[in-house]
Amino acid sequence: MQKNDLFTSAVCKSREKYLLGQDKLLRLLDAPTYEDGLRLLNDFGFGRTANAQPLLADILYAEEQSLIEFIKEYAPKSGSANYFLLGYDFLNAEALLKAKALNMDSQKYLTHAGLLSIEELKLALNGGACKIPEISEAFVAGQKLFDQSTPTGAMLDTVFVRAQFKALLRLTKNRALKKVIVTEIDLKNISISLRARDEDEYKALKIDGGTLTKAQEEALLSREEARIKNAFKQGALYDFVLAALSAQDKPLADFERLQESFALARFKAERFSLTKDAPFILYCMYRRADIKNVRLIMVSLYNGADKTQIRTKIRVSY
Repeated sequence: MQKNDLFTSAVCKSREKYLLGQDKLLRLLDAPTYEDGLRLLNDFGFGRTANAQPLLADILYAEEQSLIEFIKEYAPKSGSANYFLLGYDFLNAEALLKAKALNMDSQKYLTHAGLLSIEELKLALNGGACKIPEISEAFVAGQKLFDQSTPTGAMLDTVFVRAQFKALLRLTKNRALKKVIVTEIDLKNISISLRARDEDEYKALKIDGGTLTKAQEEALLSREEARIKNAFKQGALYDFVLAALSAQDKPLADFERLQESFALARFKAERFSLTKDAPFILYCMYRRADIKNVRLIMVSLYNGADKTQIRTKIRVSY
C-alpha cells in the first residue's frame, strides 16, 4: 500500500538518528585497526541485519539491501525510487547478457534486485516483455556488439548506462531530481571527454540527455585550458570543469568523487525549497552516502592507507 508523503517524511525524519554522518565516519576513520573499525560499525548498528560476526562485504550487502527494502516500501508516486533502484536492474541486465554471450555463470556477477527480479530480466533477455523497455533495447544493442566481436567493457557499459539514463529521464516526475539527473549526465560526459583519445571515441561513449553544447564539447576535447574555461564561463558547470582540469594528467578520482556527491550536496543545500517528497529522496541519499563512505574507510583501514588522504576523499554526508 502506497504511503502518503507526510507519513513517509515523518518516518524518514525519525530514522535520521541512525545515520552515521560526518562525526561517526571520522570516528571510524580514526579507529586504530580494521578490526576496531568492525567493532565500531557494530556499535553504530550499521549492517545490523547481517549475520553474526560478518565480514565487511556482508555488512555492506545487508545495509544496501535494507535501504532497497525501505525504498520499495516508502517510495512516493513521483518516480524517485527509480533514481535509486534502476541502476541495479541495468547492472544485472548487463551481467546476464555478458554471461549468456560468453557462456559463463552469471550468479557471481549479479547484485541486488532493483525494480525487477532476476527472473524478469532473464525473460526479457530471451525476448519476453519487459516493464522497462529500455532494458530490452539495451539487450538488443548489446547483443549486436557481441555478434560483431567481443566488445570492450567500456563499449558494453556505455550501452547499458545510456539506456539507464534514458529510462531515468522518462520515469522521473520530480523536477528537481530530473535536473540533478541531467547534470549527472553532463558530469559523466565531461569525464568521458577528458579521457577520450579523440572526437570519435567521445561520441562512441557519450551519454545522451545532457546539456553540453557542441562548443563546450569541442573545447573539452581540445584540452586547451583557456578555451575550456571560456566555453563554460559563468555556467552552472564551471566549478566542476575547474575540478576536472586540475585533475588532468592524473586519475580523475577527485572529480568523480565530486560527481558522486553532487546530487546529495544539491538536495541538502536546497532541502527547504524542494518538493514534498524531498525528505524521502534526501534520506535515501544520506544512507547511500553512508554505505559508500564506510566502504572507502574500511578498505583504507584494511590496507593501511594514509588517513590524512582518506579524510579528503570522504563524500558529502548527513
